[in-house]
Amino acid sequence: MATIHDVAKYAGVSISTVSYVLSGVRPVSAPTRQKVLDAMETLGYRPNPHARALSSKESHLLALFIPPTRRGLGETEIDFASHVSKEAMREGYHTILVTDEYDDLIALKEFIHQSLVDGIILMEVHTHDPRVDFLLHENIPFVIIGHCENIHTNWVDIDFEKTLFSGIQYFIEQGYRAIAFVNQSEAVYTSGYGPVVRSFQAIQRAKHIYSCDRLVHYFCEAYNEYGYELTKKIIKEEPFINAFIVMNDRALPGMYRAFYEAQKRIPDDVAIVSMVTSEQAAEMLYPPLTTLEFPTEILAVQAVQQLISQIRGKPTVHFQNTLLCPLIERHSTKRKSVL
Repeated sequence: MATIHDVAKYAGVSISTVSYVLSGVRPVSAPTRQKVLDAMETLGYRPNPHARALSSKESHLLALFIPPTRRGLGETEIDFASHVSKEAMREGYHTILVTDEYDDLIALKEFIHQSLVDGIILMEVHTHDPRVDFLLHENIPFVIIGHCENIHTNWVDIDFEKTLFSGIQYFIEQGYRAIAFVNQSEAVYTSGYGPVVRSFQAIQRAKHIYSCDRLVHYFCEAYNEYGYELTKKIIKEEPFINAFIVMNDRALPGMYRAFYEAQKRIPDDVAIVSMVTSEQAAEMLYPPLTTLEFPTEILAVQAVQQLISQIRGKPTVHFQNTLLCPLIERHSTKRKSVL
């Protein structure tokens, strides 16, 4: 296996020159740089990434934190992680996916100091999130997907209120007057998880804005069986509800099963809009879901670009942006027939 000494000898330069080409810490003329790169290619030399990180103080590694919480990881999160990786690679960075909870800040500190990551994208953020204060204290570049009570952060988030309101308005325009919103679990809400809290607050405000016969909120654990049992209960206790906005991908297969068993056809008898859902998740059920679609690519690009700007030391005010989830019609909704 070729070493840095072999590359230097082959290129006719000093070892330090090869090191400068690898680290970028000092300028090297274009012809000399090309000679070194050609030598590396000819000899099949691959620099040790850890040694390179130590010498340049940059690893070109980003960490994407997606702790699974009670909901687990679904298609939407996986799709987002893929777009983050693609955008980072376009900028010359690799991404590592971290699915550990890291509630223990000592463990988080150990990860940061041992992993040599240049920056962090933090998901599953709670209203009060000690990880955010810790990262600010550590002075490591990071971006939040979501936002919390600490205003001195860079974040990209969904506007859950406007997104939910657009789903309610869509159903009203389609002729529906009895609408249910199926959120995630009450335990996740109690933990202060931002999207669930903000969606719950939004549905309470919506009750004072929209004139519906029924506009009701349900918590639901993120499992098929819970979606199945909740839907059976709704069918039994409130059979007139015929429009559902669901922010719970993993409960949807169970909901579909319950409607099938009750001989309620989608979308003829009940209509469903899945909120903050990826195209991949929407296409996994039949009929495919109409969605308030998670803007995966835009969110990933903005998060990565903002993080890399911090890493590169570009002066910037705090980047804080909310995005809407556009409505994409598929086959789980249709205009309600007027009798």
